[in-house]
Amino acid sequence: MEFTVGIPTHKPGPYIYKCLDSLCRQTMAATEFEVIIVLNGPKDPYFQQIDDYLRQHADTLNARLLHTEVMGVSNARNLILDQAHGDSICFVDDDDFVSDNYLAHFSEALKGSEGCIAIANVKGYDETTNTPTEDYLGRAFLRNKGHRRFHILNIHDLLSTSWCKAIPKAIIAGRRFDTRFKVGEDAIFMFSVSDKIKGARFTTDDTVYYRDLRAGSVLRNNIPVGFFVKNALRLWSRYLAIFFSGKGRYNFPLLVNRLLAVAKSHSKCIIMGIKN
Repeated sequence: MEFTVGIPTHKPGPYIYKCLDSLCRQTMAATEFEVIIVLNGPKDPYFQQIDDYLRQHADTLNARLLHTEVMGVSNARNLILDQAHGDSICFVDDDDFVSDNYLAHFSEALKGSEGCIAIANVKGYDETTNTPTEDYLGRAFLRNKGHRRFHILNIHDLLSTSWCKAIPKAIIAGRRFDTRFKVGEDAIFMFSVSDKIKGARFTTDDTVYYRDLRAGSVLRNNIPVGFFVKNALRLWSRYLAIFFSGKGRYNFPLLVNRLLAVAKSHSKCIIMGIKN
């Protein structure tokens, strides 16, 4: 099986079916990929609702639905990695969706590209107007796909998330998401596997990961300022621990970039919290 599409979800709303609909429409044959949905936290009524959808779409979607009482996106993603049968992993957030050619073009991009990840274009999606919008990761995609030579630092923006890409299991190996983090866990994971990324292959511009900009999806304004101070220190510590455990395998400029990115993003959250 070529791909495992992993979807972590917690108390999902109707938006998850928009995500699943986009996977049902994939131009790749349903036999070539599987979907693993991990519902974390409360089971009722969500599990039965999703299961009903999967039964109704069994002919177009090869899917498994798992449940864990342990809440957290990192734990859910780790369960997906433990259960995956696909050669490569594609994470999709439950409130996002993908273009119909998403998996097929990942397949094309990865052919004969050992040690490489595949990266798709990214656009925002305004649900109030039902229109795509520009996204900073989309700009990074367009900027980097023209580079003739690969350097891990060039794609640092695109390594801040685990989604919008196909990651071969050979690159992931035994690495897993750090469940101690609720903010910054994506970038930590991608840094932890960066020592095995030998190149990046970019899809066509019309292969798109759509980030649904629904109201209420970001609740960081409700998090105390002290959280971001402590989290930044813990993230720095974790990045340094990964780097030094690698015995020279990890890229030092990328480490510095990640440390600065933590400082920048957390400083913004701290300033916003103080103003509020």
